[in-house]
Amino acid sequence: MDEFREQLLRRIAGYQGLQRQLQDRLSELEEELASVERRLAAAAQLYEVEFGSAVSTPQSEESSLDTDAPGDMSQLSWADAMEKVLLAAERPMHVREVWARLQAGGFKTDSRDPLRSIVSIAIRKPQFVRVGRNIYGVQGHGESRFDGYGGTPSVNGSDRP
Repeated sequence: MDEFREQLLRRIAGYQGLQRQLQDRLSELEEELASVERRLAAAAQLYEVEFGSAVSTPQSEESSLDTDAPGDMSQLSWADAMEKVLLAAERPMHVREVWARLQAGGFKTDSRDPLRSIVSIAIRKPQFVRVGRNIYGVQGHGESRFDGYGGTPSVNGSDRP
């Protein structure tokens, strides 16, 4: 019983350490975001002063997801939903971005680790191609022009999210 108790205490200590690290990272990211927002506001103000009009920005990629209606991916299989997201994006994407767009499209799953599910499906299904670490595209649809993550196109390979 003492061994089990020690294991649990080590696990709890590990999770507490991880929690502190994540909180520190979150604080750093929040500070960085605030800095970027200040710089953006200053740049937009300068643009308006110089050119006499407000900056018009392109539609964000998240909101440009091609969906017919909310929940239009709710009845699709993993592979079909992933393919739809990647084709709509017209570029390979990191698994985190694929998952975010699947959720935005109404895709539902009971998977405890959807990022690993995406990788698992992408390496097993021939329509997907790995172009970088955790970055996948649809075979024959723009994977050769992808260089946003410094990855090189390769045949489906195993990697972790």
